[in-house]
Amino acid sequence: KLEKMKLVMLDEPNDNFNIAMWDLVEGGGVTATTEVPRYIDVTRKRLDFLRKYHIVTENTKFYERPFLSASHFNRYGMAGVSYNYQLVFPKDNGLLSRLQPRYDVFRYTSSNPNTGVETKLIGSVPLDYNSVNIIHSLGVTENYVILPRFNMFLKMASPVDIGANIYWDARRPAVFNVISIKDGTVRSFNFNAAEGQHIINCFERRNDKGELEIVVDFPVRKYKVDYSEQMIYDYLNVDWLLDPAKSYANSELDPYGNCKLRRYIMNLDTGSNSERDLPVLWSPVEGSIVEFPIVNPHFRGRAYCHVFLHVWNKDLHNGMALLKINTCKGTSTKWVEHNKFPVEPIFIPVSPTGADDEGYVVGPVFDGDTGTSYLYVWDAQTMEVVVVLESPFIIPFGLHGVWLEE
Repeated sequence: KLEKMKLVMLDEPNDNFNIAMWDLVEGGGVTATTEVPRYIDVTRKRLDFLRKYHIVTENTKFYERPFLSASHFNRYGMAGVSYNYQLVFPKDNGLLSRLQPRYDVFRYTSSNPNTGVETKLIGSVPLDYNSVNIIHSLGVTENYVILPRFNMFLKMASPVDIGANIYWDARRPAVFNVISIKDGTVRSFNFNAAEGQHIINCFERRNDKGELEIVVDFPVRKYKVDYSEQMIYDYLNVDWLLDPAKSYANSELDPYGNCKLRRYIMNLDTGSNSERDLPVLWSPVEGSIVEFPIVNPHFRGRAYCHVFLHVWNKDLHNGMALLKINTCKGTSTKWVEHNKFPVEPIFIPVSPTGADDEGYVVGPVFDGDTGTSYLYVWDAQTMEVVVVLESPFIIPFGLHGVWLEE
């Protein structure tokens, strides 16, 4: 506990292992991002270290500190400026300053070795200390940034047991904030409680009445009990993992239960909103979870049909597969092989003007028979394997990746 307190109070800001990659840096590099606003630029081919830096903006005062940001940047389309948020806290947590936390949403232009990352504040969402949500990913359309504030909350409860500061609460609504890129105005919409991590896609559209709507699609879950993240740390303890009576997968938390693909619709003209679940197109339904969605990057922020996801099932020895879903027609195609464990898929488009499933899907696959990892390439339209390349090292489950064009 003393070591934990030293880490929190004295060490420089740090983050968990949840690392994503984004093409924020110019000149042949790539940026590693985490859930705090600090970044590491590396070369694309060899991953040689270039620099490590924080992004401190003119909007952050000396008595404030950027605390969290989304692990995943986002943008409209495949290229151009990027967007993310920073959760800003007063350094005294409001005890003397009486200041409140807020989300600052920024536009980021590409990193440059000489000038650094340029940022511009788009808008801010004020918060109170009881309504601070952890936002793992965000949505971007042509004219709006969407902050999906699901029901994973943050509180300053303990400097020692870090997980005790993160908790799930289904008694409050999920709140989506829609921020105008043009003028920074904020609209808020309440939805049923849920937990979502990785956005599928979002887009603007006009309904039958000509009213402007924002559509956001997410894989979501709803846990059976309130819990703090400290429970997760307990369940991942080696002694607990080896004890069937304390198994995380079989706990009352039920992390694999109630998985849905949910569509959220926000009417910006009337202020009304709705939500509905997309058809369940995977099997078995019980004990399965679908996550790590990816779409054709040319269709980010635009109307789309196809999404590619990772699916696994706790009752089938964590059997895993890749799933392609057509959200427009309600159909699906699955790739699965016995004792093969794929990781998050990545989409490679072949044309900026092609169909949204015209291209290839790539991803690491661990072979349980040989104990070796491979890089698989699938035809995105048929989900048939095109080529398999052996990896010189084992690639772990849960890895985030990115496709970068020269």
